[in-house]
Amino acid sequence: MYEIGCDALEQIDAALDANDLFGDDLQTQLQTLSVKARDVENQQENDAEILEGIQGTAISVSMENGDDAMEYIDQLRDALGQTE
Repeated sequence: MYEIGCDALEQIDAALDANDLFGDDLQTQLQTLSVKARDVENQQENDAEILEGIQGTAISVSMENGDDAMEYIDQLRDALGQTE
């Protein structure tokens, strides 16, 4: 899904580069779509970082290392607070 979003973003950027082919209204719509696509891409990157934190917590807990588990949990809470 992430790669599909990147491909779509590249296509939108290519269309924006050929702006002489489009009217002002369509150009504005394409720019809006480009911004939204970039927002989705950024959110996917944030979600991936959160998932890495969850995986780290699971590994730490399974290794019965409580201190590291709490550190991962704190990092995860921070990440969730930043993405909300």
